[in-house]
Amino acid sequence: MSSRRKQRVNAIIALYQVFLLSRDIEDVFDDMEYILSEGEPKFLPFSDLEEPIKTMLIDAYEHRYIVINKINEHLSDWDFVRLGVLEQAILFLAVSEMVYETAERAVIINEAVDMAKQYCDDDAFRLINGVLDKL
Repeated sequence: MSSRRKQRVNAIIALYQVFLLSRDIEDVFDDMEYILSEGEPKFLPFSDLEEPIKTMLIDAYEHRYIVINKINEHLSDWDFVRLGVLEQAILFLAVSEMVYETAERAVIINEAVDMAKQYCDDDAFRLINGVLDKL
Protein backbone atom coordinates (compact mmCIF):
# COMPACT_ATOMS: atom_id res chain seq x y z
CA MET A 1 0.00 0.00 0.00
CA SER A 2 1.45 3.35 -1.03
CA SER A 3 2.11 6.05 1.51
CA ARG A 4 -0.58 8.26 -0.05
CA ARG A 5 -3.08 5.37 0.12
CA LYS A 6 -2.23 4.84 3.81
CA GLN A 7 -2.82 8.53 4.39
CA ARG A 8 -6.25 8.28 2.73
CA VAL A 9 -7.21 5.13 4.63
CA ASN A 10 -6.32 6.83 7.91
CA ALA A 11 -8.33 9.87 6.89
CA ILE A 12 -11.30 7.58 6.16
CA ILE A 13 -10.92 5.96 9.60
CA ALA A 14 -10.92 9.39 11.25
CA LEU A 15 -13.93 10.60 9.26
CA TYR A 16 -15.78 7.35 9.98
CA GLN A 17 -15.39 8.03 13.70
CA VAL A 18 -16.42 11.66 13.24
CA PHE A 19 -19.65 10.77 11.41
CA LEU A 20 -20.53 7.64 13.38
CA LEU A 21 -19.87 9.03 16.85
CA SER A 22 -20.52 12.73 16.16
CA ARG A 23 -17.03 13.59 17.38
CA ASP A 24 -14.86 16.56 16.58
CA ILE A 25 -12.15 15.65 14.10
CA GLU A 26 -9.36 17.12 16.24
CA ASP A 27 -10.49 14.94 19.17
CA VAL A 28 -10.33 11.90 16.91
CA PHE A 29 -6.79 12.81 15.89
CA ASP A 30 -5.82 13.18 19.54
CA ASP A 31 -7.30 9.79 20.53
CA MET A 32 -6.30 7.62 17.58
CA GLU A 33 -3.71 4.95 18.29
CA TYR A 34 -1.98 2.38 16.17
CA ILE A 35 -4.12 -0.38 14.76
CA LEU A 36 -1.95 -3.43 15.12
CA SER A 37 -1.83 -6.43 12.88
CA GLU A 38 0.54 -9.18 14.01
CA GLY A 39 2.54 -6.73 16.10
CA GLU A 40 3.18 -4.32 13.23
CA PRO A 41 1.33 -1.06 12.63
CA LYS A 42 -1.24 -1.66 9.92
CA PHE A 43 -1.99 2.06 9.56
CA LEU A 44 -0.06 5.19 10.35
CA PRO A 45 -0.86 6.88 13.63
CA PHE A 46 -2.59 10.20 13.05
CA SER A 47 0.46 12.00 14.39
CA ASP A 48 2.17 10.71 11.21
CA LEU A 49 -0.49 12.05 8.86
CA GLU A 50 1.11 14.57 6.57
CA GLU A 51 0.35 18.06 7.78
CA PRO A 52 -1.34 19.20 4.54
CA ILE A 53 -3.84 16.32 4.75
CA LYS A 54 -4.49 16.86 8.44
CA THR A 55 -4.96 20.59 7.91
CA MET A 56 -7.24 19.99 4.91
CA LEU A 57 -9.42 17.59 6.94
CA ILE A 58 -9.70 19.99 9.87
CA ASP A 59 -10.56 22.88 7.55
CA ALA A 60 -13.01 20.77 5.51
CA TYR A 61 -14.67 19.61 8.72
CA GLU A 62 -15.01 23.20 9.93
CA HIS A 63 -16.76 23.94 6.61
CA ARG A 64 -18.48 20.56 6.41
CA TYR A 65 -21.82 22.02 5.39
CA ILE A 66 -20.28 23.31 2.17
CA VAL A 67 -18.74 19.92 1.39
CA ILE A 68 -21.92 18.04 2.32
CA ASN A 69 -24.05 20.40 0.21
CA LYS A 70 -21.78 19.74 -2.79
CA ILE A 71 -22.36 16.01 -2.28
CA ASN A 72 -26.11 16.44 -1.80
CA GLU A 73 -26.37 18.38 -5.08
CA HIS A 74 -25.36 15.22 -6.93
CA LEU A 75 -27.26 12.57 -4.98
CA SER A 76 -30.44 11.69 -6.86
CA ASP A 77 -33.35 11.32 -4.43
CA TRP A 78 -30.89 10.82 -1.57
CA ASP A 79 -29.26 12.84 1.13
CA PHE A 80 -25.78 12.61 2.65
CA VAL A 81 -27.15 11.54 6.04
CA ARG A 82 -28.95 8.56 4.44
CA LEU A 83 -25.69 7.10 3.14
CA GLY A 84 -23.72 4.51 5.07
CA VAL A 85 -21.12 6.03 7.36
CA LEU A 86 -18.23 4.58 5.37
CA GLU A 87 -19.66 5.94 2.12
CA GLN A 88 -20.04 9.33 3.84
CA ALA A 89 -16.39 9.24 4.91
CA ILE A 90 -15.10 8.29 1.45
CA LEU A 91 -17.20 10.90 -0.33
CA PHE A 92 -16.33 13.59 2.21
CA LEU A 93 -12.61 12.93 1.83
CA ALA A 94 -12.75 12.85 -1.97
CA VAL A 95 -14.80 16.03 -2.28
CA SER A 96 -12.54 17.76 0.25
CA GLU A 97 -9.50 16.76 -1.77
CA MET A 98 -11.16 18.11 -4.93
CA VAL A 99 -12.06 21.41 -3.26
CA TYR A 100 -8.56 21.84 -1.83
CA GLU A 101 -6.95 20.43 -4.99
CA THR A 102 -4.59 18.08 -3.17
CA ALA A 103 -4.28 15.77 -6.18
CA GLU A 104 -5.51 15.40 -9.72
CA ARG A 105 -9.26 14.88 -10.02
CA ALA A 106 -8.88 11.52 -11.81
CA VAL A 107 -6.55 10.23 -9.08
CA ILE A 108 -8.96 11.29 -6.32
CA ILE A 109 -11.90 9.59 -8.04
CA ASN A 110 -9.91 6.42 -8.71
CA GLU A 111 -8.71 6.19 -5.10
CA ALA A 112 -12.24 6.77 -3.75
CA VAL A 113 -13.72 4.12 -6.04
CA ASP A 114 -10.97 1.64 -5.13
CA MET A 115 -11.53 2.21 -1.40
CA ALA A 116 -15.29 1.79 -1.86
CA LYS A 117 -14.72 -1.49 -3.70
CA GLN A 118 -12.45 -2.70 -0.90
CA TYR A 119 -14.35 -1.51 2.18
CA CYS A 120 -18.02 -0.93 1.24
CA ASP A 121 -20.99 -2.91 -0.05
CA ASP A 122 -20.80 -4.30 -3.57
CA ASP A 123 -22.56 -1.43 -5.34
CA ALA A 124 -21.30 1.51 -3.26
CA PHE A 125 -18.46 2.21 -5.66
CA ARG A 126 -20.98 3.00 -8.41
CA LEU A 127 -22.69 5.61 -6.25
CA ILE A 128 -19.36 7.16 -5.24
CA ASN A 129 -18.11 7.18 -8.81
CA GLY A 130 -21.35 8.74 -10.05
CA VAL A 131 -21.33 11.53 -7.48
CA LEU A 132 -17.65 12.36 -7.92
CA ASP A 133 -17.87 12.23 -11.71
CA LYS A 134 -20.56 14.93 -11.64
CA LEU A 135 -18.45 17.36 -9.58
